[in-house]
Amino acid sequence: LKTTPLTGNPGRERRPSISSDGQFVVFEWQENPDEPERTVVREIGSGRFTGLPISGPFTWIPGTHRIAYRERGPGGVKLCSISRYGDDRQEVLTAKEIRAWAFSPDGKYVAYTAPTKASGAVFRYTIATREHKQLTDPPAPGDFGVELSHDGRQIAVRRGFGDVYVASFPEPGEWRRIVS
Repeated sequence: LKTTPLTGNPGRERRPSISSDGQFVVFEWQENPDEPERTVVREIGSGRFTGLPISGPFTWIPGTHRIAYRERGPGGVKLCSISRYGDDRQEVLTAKEIRAWAFSPDGKYVAYTAPTKASGAVFRYTIATREHKQLTDPPAPGDFGVELSHDGRQIAVRRGFGDVYVASFPEPGEWRRIVS
């Protein structure tokens, strides 16, 4: 076992996310307290890094060298992606709000959380058809976090102040609480 630093820049580094192939890490870096944070991609095992014109939160899209991030605008929130080089911006989906998101390993779906009239809920976005489908309707305060299993067959949500529920994916059946 060999421990290798993923970053190592002077100053504050936070919100790291490692690419699915383990070759790159994206993170926010603030060299000095009086400077703004910058988003950078660093190639693991080398000193090479690239600055990106985005801010966090962000995640790698599974099986790609693309990074997903949010953009706020007059029409709502867009979930976009950008190459690890900082170019080739693409819009993935638009919604009134997006709090957290996760891509399915096969790239067919995005699960995301967003507020509803009653609370926060989980939605599934089908990339091919551009369809949004609400998957949960929890009591207040609602669902805030979402993750998909590595095989894409299960979804986990953080509900309320720490409960975790799981169900099958992409068509959830019964939601089971596994952590309280």
